[in-house]
Amino acid sequence: MNTAQHYKSEPGDKNIARDSNANPVDRANAISNLTVDGFFEFEPLLAEWLYDTSYILRSEAVRSLVGMWKKARYFEDAVRMLHTDSEWEVRADAAFALSMYTTYDKNQRERVMRELANRLVTDKDWAVQQRCYEELLRLHGRDEERVNLPNHFNPDRDVDWELIKPYLNSSQLLRSQSPR
Repeated sequence: MNTAQHYKSEPGDKNIARDSNANPVDRANAISNLTVDGFFEFEPLLAEWLYDTSYILRSEAVRSLVGMWKKARYFEDAVRMLHTDSEWEVRADAAFALSMYTTYDKNQRERVMRELANRLVTDKDWAVQQRCYEELLRLHGRDEERVNLPNHFNPDRDVDWELIKPYLNSSQLLRSQSPR
């Protein structure tokens, strides 16, 4: 028996989420609503989406499983997605999910900060760099700075490297100090 209450989801969301012929945006919106309402019966479907060809579904899966539901068994999938997914949207959402996960598992906090710092330095997409930095600021309780980052994020201008330095290895430190 499902004890979840409908705060956000609509009656048709379950069918849309399961319909592999539906538009990925509609499926992702439906599962997002179901995730908020705690419909854990969709965990197997979301686990499949971690490897889906649609970046929209992969993004929703990592946000839901790791960021919202804090499912430890998908933590390594989120780390993999942060580092290797071909789409910047998925890498950015993996950064968010990993940061949110640390509210559940504080033992992973240091590792997540190292992973985020690594991607801040090595990812080529400014949107991923910005999300990683935003999440590092969140983890350090610097929310005012996080929400006030300028448009057109530039790591050379916008990053407090003293904050990030403890999470980088020596080659990453050199890369962070060289012009991009």
